[in-house]
Amino acid sequence: MYCRRNPSYFVSSTVNSHSNRIWCLIKNGGFESPSSNPMIGVSAAILVEAGGRWSPLVVQRGEYWRLITAIFLHSGIVHLIFNLSTQVYIGYKLERNYGPFRIFPIYILSGIFGNLLSAIFLPNLVTVGASGAIFGFSGVRCISSMLISLRDFHPFR
Repeated sequence: MYCRRNPSYFVSSTVNSHSNRIWCLIKNGGFESPSSNPMIGVSAAILVEAGGRWSPLVVQRGEYWRLITAIFLHSGIVHLIFNLSTQVYIGYKLERNYGPFRIFPIYILSGIFGNLLSAIFLPNLVTVGASGAIFGFSGVRCISSMLISLRDFHPFR
């Protein structure tokens, strides 16, 4: 069982994101110039090599694993900070309420479906990040709040 007072979400998401960032920096030898990547990060070619989602590789070569790895990569420091702060804010509360074994599948499946949608609507762009997973967390949070409100709603009291 997990400890409700000390959820592990913050630690696991931070370690995972930072390990990918360090790998990209070692592979690339540093950041791109702000004119080519305003997020203060590596090039698109390095992100593709690291596992970023690019539709031609997913569709033509069958590299479906990119739908998962792209969730854990970020285009730069700015992207990483915004994603981590949102993940911690939403994910911490969800993990406290539902536990890590319920939250992890929601995170992964939401990220995969987000990458599938970006593959359909943005086929020629390299995409990375946890936006799909964050939107999945936001959806769970909204539905959970609505169900609690409906449960506590008593119009004739």
